[in-house]
Amino acid sequence: MVAIVFIGPTISAQEVGEVLDAECWPPAAQGDIYRALQTNPRAIGLIDGYFDGVASVWHKEILFALQQGVAVFGASSMGALRAAELHDFGMTGLGRIFESYKSGETEDDDEVAVVHGPAELGYVPLSEPMVNVRATLARAVSSGALSTDDANALSERAKALDYRQRTWPQIVTGGESEALPDWVSEHRVDQKKEDALALLDAIKQELHHPSAPAPHTFTFENTLLWQQGTASWTNRQAAPERERRVLDELLFSEAHGSVRRHALARKLAVELAYERQIEVSAAERREITREFREQASLLSAADLRAWLASNELSEDEFKALLVEEVCFQDLANQDPDLNDAHALGVLKLEGGYEALARRAESKVDTLEGAGRAGASLDDAALSAEALEDWYFGNRPDFAGYGSLDAFLAAHGLQSIDEFHTILLMEYLYLEVIGPNR
Repeated sequence: MVAIVFIGPTISAQEVGEVLDAECWPPAAQGDIYRALQTNPRAIGLIDGYFDGVASVWHKEILFALQQGVAVFGASSMGALRAAELHDFGMTGLGRIFESYKSGETEDDDEVAVVHGPAELGYVPLSEPMVNVRATLARAVSSGALSTDDANALSERAKALDYRQRTWPQIVTGGESEALPDWVSEHRVDQKKEDALALLDAIKQELHHPSAPAPHTFTFENTLLWQQGTASWTNRQAAPERERRVLDELLFSEAHGSVRRHALARKLAVELAYERQIEVSAAERREITREFREQASLLSAADLRAWLASNELSEDEFKALLVEEVCFQDLANQDPDLNDAHALGVLKLEGGYEALARRAESKVDTLEGAGRAGASLDDAALSAEALEDWYFGNRPDFAGYGSLDAFLAAHGLQSIDEFHTILLMEYLYLEVIGPNR
């Protein structure tokens, strides 16, 4: 794929094809620029995009495209807005509308907004964008068809209308000039289309004579919000072919169910971490990287490179997965809800509940039968520190909680005494039943 342009009511696919050999996508919504990048285009043209009722194109996905070395052009509508906002970061803006936004002369989004028909009808515009109204009135004044005062009055009337109701019959009532409606019908200026054509020509020139990519004036941060967004935008169709085949194979794997559940848990953990504004520090990233490499026996740089290649991961993608893992572990370690009702639900559905319930009953009966129910630390000749060392020493995976208080809070334990009572019952139970049971 060479070029992708996002179009709708401003310009048709047929009109695009008369200027440029490009793939035409519908008006852009949030995530569409990122999805377009999965087809490896050399250039992206943003003309039309959604403003109302659908999340708009995110600035960060445009920055990501620029960081990947893809030329991104904007004009006319949403493209003009984003180009004015991101011009300093390398996005190329074209046309009078872009220049007006860039200079600050135009500020409101409704200046380019229109209501339009469905895709089946070619996104036919059902209202007139304010930028076209202004350009048309300016031409009427310069041609002598309208006075400056009347043009200003019409402009104010149009601006006062909701963009959905902004049509020429609503704007021109005939009081200014009986001939004006006919004049508008014949001489109306479509500034958005003119700017769109300028964008197409610029992409055509870029494809024929590629310019050297401008040096980045920004550092792209792989934030938690970005990871959350890209995870929700990526689907089987957007994944590379080899990864799609892996997902196909998963359908026949015994691990299918557990992988899907684990994936859902990780997704929810990342979303919850974002809602709680959990930040992952550089120290945490280094520690999780060290732990992973030790567990996976990737101790040398060569081993790590080979592992990344076999798993089709770039270094940035690897870092993103580890940040996700930190969020997953932090929430699993810090959220007591994960260890009460939800933990019980998992045990009941996956078959571990009955065995643990029988063991709990056996523990109570055994200690009562041995006369050791309700025993204290003194009765067992144990210190609290020794009991804690006994428990945590056998469970190195519990070290990630950071502190004993954090561990207690994560498990919904109300006090250290409650924790000690639970540990002591287990310690005495194992003493009574002996090492062979």
